[in-house]
Amino acid sequence: MRPIPASCLLLIALTAPGVGRLPAQDADDADLRAVRQRLERIEKELQRLRPGGETGPELKSAGFARRVLPETVHLGVSSSGRSGRQRYLLTRLLFVNLTDRDWTLDRDRLQLKADGQTFSVTEIPKDRRFQSFVAPGNQTIRLQSISILETAAVPAMRTRNVWVYFGGLPVGNHVPSLVVTIAGDARSISIDLNQRSDEDLRLEVERAGPRGSLGILHIGGVIDTINAGTIVRVLSELAAQQVVRAIIHWTDNAESVSMPTRNWLTKAAASIGVQTTIRNSLPYPSIPASLRELHLAGIPGTDSSRRKAASPRIHENLEDAAIAALSSVYERVPLPELIHDVQSDNRMTRVAALAGGGGRLPDKFLPTLVVLTDDEDVAIQRAAIRALKHFGRQQAVDKLLDHVRRNNEPVSSDAIRSLAGSRYAIAHEALLDVLANETPAGRARIVRVLAEYPRPAWAQAMYEYLVAPGTEPIPEVLTALSRMGHPGLVPLLERTLTSTNARLRDLAFDVLAGRSDLDSERIAMDFTLKHLQREAPTATMLRLLNRTRDQRAVPLLIRRFETSRSDTKAILSTLAQIGDQTIAAPIVRRFEQLQDSEQSDALEALAAVGSAEYRHLAGKSLHSKQSSLVRAAAAGLQNDGSPQAVQLLGKALLESGSRTGWQHTASALAMLGTPDALALLHKARESSDSTKRSVVINAIRSAQRRSPGYAYVFQAQQARKQEKWKQAREFYDQALAIDQRLSDAWFGRAAVRLEQRDLRNAIADFERGLAIDPLNSTAVTGRAVALVMDGRIDDGVRFVEQSREHFERDAVYAYNSACVYACALDAVERDDQADDRDQRALRYRNAALSELRRAVERGFRRFDVMQQDEDLKAIHTLPEFKAIVKQVENPDAPESEPPDER
Repeated sequence: MRPIPASCLLLIALTAPGVGRLPAQDADDADLRAVRQRLERIEKELQRLRPGGETGPELKSAGFARRVLPETVHLGVSSSGRSGRQRYLLTRLLFVNLTDRDWTLDRDRLQLKADGQTFSVTEIPKDRRFQSFVAPGNQTIRLQSISILETAAVPAMRTRNVWVYFGGLPVGNHVPSLVVTIAGDARSISIDLNQRSDEDLRLEVERAGPRGSLGILHIGGVIDTINAGTIVRVLSELAAQQVVRAIIHWTDNAESVSMPTRNWLTKAAASIGVQTTIRNSLPYPSIPASLRELHLAGIPGTDSSRRKAASPRIHENLEDAAIAALSSVYERVPLPELIHDVQSDNRMTRVAALAGGGGRLPDKFLPTLVVLTDDEDVAIQRAAIRALKHFGRQQAVDKLLDHVRRNNEPVSSDAIRSLAGSRYAIAHEALLDVLANETPAGRARIVRVLAEYPRPAWAQAMYEYLVAPGTEPIPEVLTALSRMGHPGLVPLLERTLTSTNARLRDLAFDVLAGRSDLDSERIAMDFTLKHLQREAPTATMLRLLNRTRDQRAVPLLIRRFETSRSDTKAILSTLAQIGDQTIAAPIVRRFEQLQDSEQSDALEALAAVGSAEYRHLAGKSLHSKQSSLVRAAAAGLQNDGSPQAVQLLGKALLESGSRTGWQHTASALAMLGTPDALALLHKARESSDSTKRSVVINAIRSAQRRSPGYAYVFQAQQARKQEKWKQAREFYDQALAIDQRLSDAWFGRAAVRLEQRDLRNAIADFERGLAIDPLNSTAVTGRAVALVMDGRIDDGVRFVEQSREHFERDAVYAYNSACVYACALDAVERDDQADDRDQRALRYRNAALSELRRAVERGFRRFDVMQQDEDLKAIHTLPEFKAIVKQVENPDAPESEPPDER
C-alpha cells in the first residue's frame, strides 16, 4: 500500500480527538498559523517515508507507520533543590500513529542518551516545579502546568502530544549529543534531537572581507537551547581558522527570537573583545572568547531605533553589520587588497570595502566611486556615498549635492551626512548653500543631519532654522545648538518654554536649568515657580532647587506635600535641603500617614532643620519592623549625637526583638563611641540571645577599631605573631597612652606579660581590660591561667567556673577552660606539699578532658593546636586526650567514654 499523502494526514488531524484538531473557523489568525506550521512539519516527516525520500524507518506491511516528532525541546539548567545545579531536558513529543492499531506509550519505553550516558523519564522534582522557561516564539511554559508521561495511548490514525522530562544531566558549557529512543515491540524509534534542532535552525555560513576574515552565520529558522550549541560550534571552527570577526544574521524568513536567547546573544556581542572574562549564560553554551568581534543583524521583533540604542554591535541589516565589523580592517589593509575587495564579486565584501576603506583609494578611483553612487544595489550606492566624504574635489561634492537634491531616502540623507562629516570646507560651504535655498521640509531634513555632526560652522544655520516662522521644531537641533553655543541661545530657549510641544519645552527647560549663568538660572527658576503652582515638580526642577536653594519654592513645595500623594519622597528630600523650621509642622502632622520609605525621608528632613519633634519620632521609629525606617532613624540619631539620642538608641537596642534593629542601633552606638554609648553596648552584650550578643560584640570591636590608638594595637598584634614580645609591649603601651578604654590593648599587653612570665602585671592588665569589657571570653580564661601560674590555683579555677554561664555555647571558651584546668593539674602535680593533691589532680584532669570534649562538640576542630599547646601538656599523654584528637581528625570514629570522677 502506498504511503499516506499529506492530504490524508490533514484528514487525520481533523478527526483526531484532542491534539491535532484544527480550530473552528472563527479562531484567530495566530492559532490558524500555528496549526498550519505544525502540519507542515508533519508533512515534512512524511516525505521521509515516501519511496525515494530520505532514510527513515521501513514501512510496515500494512502500509502505515509510526512517527515521533519533537515539537518543543528545552535543555535547561536548575540551581534549586538539594541536588544543586543540574541540567535537564524537557521535550514535548508529537506521536503520529499512522497504523490501524492503537499505540500504547509507557515512560519505561523512553530513554535519553546524552553524551553516551543513559537517562530515564522521571517526574519533575517538586522543588523545581515552580520554575518556567521561555520557548521559541516567546511562549512562557511553567513546569507546574506540565504533566509528564506515565502511560498513554495513541489511537489508530491519530496524533497525541506527550511531555517527557529527563533530569540529572551533568552541567557543562557545551550542548551534549541528545538522542531519545522509544522501544517498540518489533523495532525502536530513535530521534536525534541535535539533528532535528539543527534542521529548525536552517543555518548557512558565508565568508566575506579580506581573505575571508569575516564569518557570517545566516539563520533562517529558530534558535533554541540545543541548536545554540551548533552556533557556538561554527563560531569556534571559524575562530580556529583565524576568523575572529563574525556576524549572526537573521534572514527575512527567520522566526522570532525568545527573550533569553536575545539576552544571551546581545550580552555576548557586547562583551566579546571588550571584557577579558565572559560570563556564561546558562543554559546556553559559552561563545568562544577567541573571537574579537561579534555583531548581530536583523534580529526579528526589534525596531531599528532600539537596535541602535542597545549596542553598537546590534544592527538593522546585514550591510551595516558588515561595514561595522570590517571598518577597522579596511583602515589598515594593504592598498592592493583594498582595491581587490572594492571590485570583489562578493556583495558583502564589496560593500564593507567601499564604506570602510573607500576614503583610502587614490584620486584616480574617484570617477569609479561617482558611478557607483548610482548602482542598482542600494547598499553599494550608500557605501560609495559614504566613501565620497573623504574626497575634497569638486566632482565628489557635486555628486553628493546631486543626491541631496534627489530627495531619495535613505540615500539623500547619506549624502547629507557625507557632506556634513567631511573634513573639507568645500563640502561644508556647499551644504550651507543648499540649506539656504531649500524648502522648509528640505531644510528640516538637512538640519536634522547637521545635529549629528555639531560644528561651530552650523550654529548660525541651525539658529536661523529654529527662529524662522512656521518651521518644524526639532529637539535634536536645539540640543546640538545648546552644545555649540550661540549669542541668541538663551532668548531662544526662553521663547521655547512657551511652546505647545511638550518635548521641546522640557528640553529647553533642561538646558536652561543645567546652565550656570544668571540669566539662564533666573528664567529656569521663574518657570519652576509657575509650574509648582499647578503641578508637581520634575526631577530637573528639584535638582535646580537643590542647587539654588531659592526660598520662594519652600511654601509651594509644602503645599504640594500637603495636598498631593505623588512625588512625596522627592519633595521631602528637597525640603530637607532647602527648607527651614517652617517645614517641620506639616511633616509631623502627616508623618503617620506616610509610607515607610517616605517616613525615612521625613525623619531626615526633620533632622536637617533641627525639629524638636525629631527625636520623639526617631525613637519611635527604631522599633519599626521596616529595616529602611530603622536604618534612617538610627543614622539620624547617630548624626544627632546628643545624650538623648544615645539613650534612645540604647533603649531600642535593649528592648528590640529584631535582628535588623540590633544591627542598626548597635552600629550607631559604636560609631558614636562615647563612654555612655559603649556602656550601653556592654550592657546589651549580657543578653541571653546569642545572636544579639554576636551583633553587639561585633559593634564593640568596631568601636575599638575606630580609636586613634588602634593602629598601635594592630602593629602589636603583628609583632606578637613574630614573637617579638618587647616590641609588641611597646606598641601596646603607645596604644594605651592614647586611649585608656582600649580593652584590646589591655588584653594584648596582658598576654605579652604572660608570655614573659610577668604574672602580677599580666593579671592587673587583664583586670583593667575586664573592667571595660567583662565578657571577653579569651580575657576571662587568660586571667584564670595567669592566676593559676601565679600559684593562686583555686582562684583561677573558681574564676573560670563562675564565668562559664556567660559562654555556654562558646567553643573557644570551653577550649581555653580546658587549658586552665590542665595548667592547674600541672601545678598540683609539681607541688608535693599541695593539700589534697591526688584528689585535686584527678578533678582538674577530668575537668580538662570534659571541657575539651565540650569544645569539640561546639565545633572546635584545631587538633594541631591541641597537640602543640603548652597549656595542655599535662594531659597530652593521656589516652583520653588522644581519643579526643582522633575524634576531631575522624568525626566518624567512636567516642571514648569519659572517666569516672571520684
